[in-house]
Amino acid sequence: AQHDLPAELGDDLRALRDSAAIGYDELTARAHYPSDILKEAENGPSLPGLPILTAYVRARAPRGTTLTARSWQTEAPLRMLQN
Repeated sequence: AQHDLPAELGDDLRALRDSAAIGYDELTARAHYPSDILKEAENGPSLPGLPILTAYVRARAPRGTTLTARSWQTEAPLRMLQN
């Protein structure tokens, strides 16, 4: 089966934001990126770059959580391919 990686990643990013119960305004403040960039990361049409993904996930993460760009670069695509 063919995967639509931008759509799947957007769904994952939306789920992260929803699970944190934060809106774009708060996410924008935490991630230090404009809301239109973050909305594009969730809605496509293309895959966001690693700096945007890292900022997005760090902004959503609970305080004190250690996330690395390397983990997102390797784990997220692998998880998507396993579905």
